[in-house]
Amino acid sequence: MSTPPLHARRPSQGEAPFEVTELFFSRTDRRGVIQTGNTVFQRVADHPWDRLIGAPHKVIRHKDMPKAVFHLLWSTIQAGEPIGAYVKNMARDGLHYWVFAFVSPVKDGYLSIRLKPVSPLLKTVEAEYAALLARERSEGLTPETSAALLLERLKEMGFPSYRAFMSHAAATETAARSERLERTEAPWIGPFRTITGALREVADQTGELSDVFQSIRGIPYNMRILASRLEAAGGPISVISANYGILSDEISGWMHSFADENGGSFHDMTRAIETAQFLQCTALIQQEMVAAFQRETGLDEHMDVAAETRILNEQRLAYDLQAQDGMAMVARQAARFTQSVRDMKRLITGLGATRMMCKIEGARLRNTGDNLVSVIRQLDQFQENIEERLQRIDERNRLVQRTACSLTSSCSDAREAGSALGTAAE
Repeated sequence: MSTPPLHARRPSQGEAPFEVTELFFSRTDRRGVIQTGNTVFQRVADHPWDRLIGAPHKVIRHKDMPKAVFHLLWSTIQAGEPIGAYVKNMARDGLHYWVFAFVSPVKDGYLSIRLKPVSPLLKTVEAEYAALLARERSEGLTPETSAALLLERLKEMGFPSYRAFMSHAAATETAARSERLERTEAPWIGPFRTITGALREVADQTGELSDVFQSIRGIPYNMRILASRLEAAGGPISVISANYGILSDEISGWMHSFADENGGSFHDMTRAIETAQFLQCTALIQQEMVAAFQRETGLDEHMDVAAETRILNEQRLAYDLQAQDGMAMVARQAARFTQSVRDMKRLITGLGATRMMCKIEGARLRNTGDNLVSVIRQLDQFQENIEERLQRIDERNRLVQRTACSLTSSCSDAREAGSALGTAAE
């Protein structure tokens, strides 16, 4: 597809001309003062070069943007981390334009590449921004308070962190753009969907298994009460109860160490996957930006084109490698988790042996009535439940491991895919 003329007629109101085929970038210093950009940025923003270079980036800020977004953006990039965000900007002539911005810290400043968002997610974001902005104005919210409200709202929408949201949004917009331009989807988009879904199912199954353990915490206690009623004859039941309690506590601790939201294995793996997916999307867009930037003309008098191309390329390669390193870590974590599942299966086997001992004692102590029979029935049901869930956890985790391993190699194919996209754009 061809891009529109750089000086296409602009409407008198509404959206500034910005096509799905186009990308634009700008680089600022650490204060947010614009150092460079490409011709698409200059055209869409409608500022002459001599007014654009050296201007603060907020020169294009739109009044419809909530302060929360910029608070999150600046706090993230000043911490040395990249971020993605939906932003509504305003051109010099009053026209607006929406972008999804990939913002990255670079030497002495920040680099932002923007694409035109075309997924249905944009409508959701528009509504959420409008609601948040209304609260900012009516309640006089500080940027920090507004940002906290935004994060709470994202949790309600199923995103436990802003990182989770921006990773999802970046993948969604990248895939939607490929579809709109009738391009083949990036080869790692599907595997990331697979691994994210599988890991979420592992966490869900682990959480449900933890609930099962909580529901039967009273069984050892009930067994001890029964043993006390049997006096001397109940000694073996008391020992069985103690063993069962110890094994249950070990298994519960294992599950907590995996599912802990503040540093468990699931937290670490999820964070790595979200980061890797976002970085890979960023690297792909940066690759296409390099190709588009090199085709532009008339920039030499405003900037060092070779230097800007080098910055774009170096950033892309760094993110591609970081994404692969992240998925390699996920594969290692999944492998360790597989071993942990084996250990847990051994503990479950121990529970089975304890349950069998309970049955033997129940047969010996015929005067226990229905109490011990009821306990044994509960243990039977519990054993079946945890074995089924543990098998499901094992299967899903192995899928996580296989897919993560495949991404450590297939992610590098994105460079070739990016080059193909650049060629297709011509």
